[in-house]
Amino acid sequence: MCRDGRVQAVKEHALGVFDAGKLDSDLLGIKYIFELTAKLHDMGKNTPESDEYQRTVGLGNEWKKDKIIHSTAGAKFIFDRYVKNNDKKDKYDILLSEIISIAIMSHHGLFDSLEPCNKSAENQYCNNKFIRRIKNTNYNYEESKNITFLDIISLKDSDGLYQKAKYEFMAIYNKIKGNYKNQTILDFRLGMLERMLLSVLVNADHTNAAEFSVQERIITVYGNKEIWKSCFDYLESKTANFKISSNIAKIRSEISKKALNASTVSERIVRMSVPTGGGKTISSLRFAVNHCLHFNKSRIFYVAPFNSILEQNSKELKAFLPDDIFVLEHFGEVISYEDNANNVTKYFTENWGAPVIATSMVQFLNTLFNGTITSVRRMRSLINSVIVIDEIQSLPVECTSLFNMAVNFLAEVCNATVILCSATQPVLDKVKYNVSLGEKCEMIGDFENYCQKLKRTEIVDKLKPSGYTYFETAEFLFDISKNNKSVLCVVNTKYSAVSIYKLFSSIIEENGLKDDYHIMHLSTNMCPAHRKLYIDELKEYLKGNKKVVCISTQLIEAGVDISFCTVIRSLAGLDSII
Repeated sequence: MCRDGRVQAVKEHALGVFDAGKLDSDLLGIKYIFELTAKLHDMGKNTPESDEYQRTVGLGNEWKKDKIIHSTAGAKFIFDRYVKNNDKKDKYDILLSEIISIAIMSHHGLFDSLEPCNKSAENQYCNNKFIRRIKNTNYNYEESKNITFLDIISLKDSDGLYQKAKYEFMAIYNKIKGNYKNQTILDFRLGMLERMLLSVLVNADHTNAAEFSVQERIITVYGNKEIWKSCFDYLESKTANFKISSNIAKIRSEISKKALNASTVSERIVRMSVPTGGGKTISSLRFAVNHCLHFNKSRIFYVAPFNSILEQNSKELKAFLPDDIFVLEHFGEVISYEDNANNVTKYFTENWGAPVIATSMVQFLNTLFNGTITSVRRMRSLINSVIVIDEIQSLPVECTSLFNMAVNFLAEVCNATVILCSATQPVLDKVKYNVSLGEKCEMIGDFENYCQKLKRTEIVDKLKPSGYTYFETAEFLFDISKNNKSVLCVVNTKYSAVSIYKLFSSIIEENGLKDDYHIMHLSTNMCPAHRKLYIDELKEYLKGNKKVVCISTQLIEAGVDISFCTVIRSLAGLDSII
């Protein structure tokens, strides 16, 4: 019920939810499973008490009676009819009923099915919150069930729909199982399927409720042949104008053509191993757009570990895609909603409904594993998508196994294509729970040859046994800057960066050289807008005649497109030095 007094019937909402999630569920191959879930998810609202509750809180008033339970009834019916009271049940009935029931019970918030058990308790299900909820009859279950079968779906139709859902589940179960013999992997993938079903339900539920509230259709954009053809033509026209006058430009062009050629291959997980400076962003975009066009994909995701990379590369995505293609930028601590696009951007951020999305590794992992309903809701957008993951070597080590199993699930069950981009590829295929890479997984190949061709630097060891103080570092930086027009100094902590910046600035002033230098300090303490402003300013300074010295934390070395004559790097891992 809305504040203006309009009331949406449970039947209208249930059928609306099914309609809103039909495309996502069909793309995943669970159309009948979702239809049954959608039509029964609000069964518990079919009681006079629930109707009174909805009208009370809908008008903004406080509900003073007992709590109304509505998200258990549909789950209880599914579990009781197709498991508890089914003498011919098999493992598919048990698994399917549990997956549907948990999705229905969780559509307003996840819950842990298991909790610590009192060892002295006789009840074998004492630690199973799922079973306790199923057994709970402290509400008008029979009444809600009877009204549902009179108004929304008959018992006969429910049984027929369940049988279709079961055949559907058997097919997707075989896809989930694949060639895996490890029970842990199978259980994980079944859990991911349940989360994906829940994601489709939650998104459809929220979408239909919002449409009823605003009284207009809310559009979720899916990529199609027309959209991807427009993107492809525009992108190719832009890349055709690249000047190929230098050796580096020729190498980048060669890599980009290889990426384009690889885009028509149906490999699910591919690696784009390209040395720094090889043009990964545009090459991966050419792969993604043509792959979407060739295989009719729904979305392109560009995922990166640091906001500094995303700020820079989302700008490039916009520059190389048509103006009418909305690129959703979902990263950083603050997401701005500009001008008249406020509501559209806000909605697309909630459900990742845009055709092209640039987001952080944190948001990507949250979508896969976080317990908030907002994160769960976004997961369905990964179905049938192309997911470009940049700087994959920055994946937190403790997340490796979960990440690998999730990526395999997305590729093998959800029809997604995943591109792992890096100049220093981690060995994700060599761990216990590994990424499944095929024989043709290398998109570009000839990595060592390209490393030699793109080699533009020489690493010089200037370590001292006792290390450097901040003042000694500032003096060393000053000595290096005398013979170099631009110097970048990268340190490991924000305190180190600001300390060296202050000391170096003092040295320049003491030597009367303030007018000869541009000195800059970069840190993750800066907000994204401030940091972007400084990096743009830095790029302009580098084009001028003054010496440029920048003291920064690691934020600048992760994919920021900028060049210095000399770089001083505080001791770190090899991936940071290379």
